[in-house]
Amino acid sequence: MANEIAGREPQGWIQVLGLLSRLGDDERIELKGRDPEGLCRLLDYVDCRHGAPEREGDQWRMAVWHGRHRDLAH
Repeated sequence: MANEIAGREPQGWIQVLGLLSRLGDDERIELKGRDPEGLCRLLDYVDCRHGAPEREGDQWRMAVWHGRHRDLAH
């Protein structure tokens, strides 16, 4: 499941928080956006784990999962 997140706009971060609030314990999603550093900071703040950002054209994508499931990184 890929989710498009608006660049550096606050509404994009609100979308991310909404998606994370509905993320199940064993679910992993992929987020896309234009601000990987900002997204990483937000995910660290809410204790979600994420893979390394990967460039995809003019955007970035990364896998995201809950912090309590560290084994989903593999």
